[in-house]
Amino acid sequence: MCYRTLFFSFCIFAAQAVVAGDETLRIADAWVREAPPTQDVLAAYMRIHNDASGPRRITAVSSPEFRSVEMHRTVMDNGLARMVPQPDIEIPPRGEVVLEPGGYHLMLIGPLKPLRAGNRVTIRLQFETALQQTVEAEVRGGDGSMADHEHHHH
Repeated sequence: MCYRTLFFSFCIFAAQAVVAGDETLRIADAWVREAPPTQDVLAAYMRIHNDASGPRRITAVSSPEFRSVEMHRTVMDNGLARMVPQPDIEIPPRGEVVLEPGGYHLMLIGPLKPLRAGNRVTIRLQFETALQQTVEAEVRGGDGSMADHEHHHH
């Protein structure tokens, strides 16, 4: 009887875990480049893996540490890098999308407090279904040559 109760409890817990998250999505290497305290826009990067047989689409992003978050993609236009807002980002079936300097990235606008290397930033990804995934991104130091330079064109 004890094993049956334990098994039933596990099944209920597993079902709730699937509703709260999606084991077919894996997010790795989430980070935010450290910026001067006076800078009002930072960028976030990560790898998003989709193990499902169908595509997943990010439709909105938010963070409690920023006034707003936007999805962008860097495109070259007559030799200049330009940021193009994206209404969504699709992760292909059994594939991945890499948010990185010079490509897709998240624009973190209006930090509510200064962020230093070693701090953590909470980012919520909203998908086309009711699914939300929350990721903790590490703030990393460095010279910021690519990421900071490209955002001066905003």
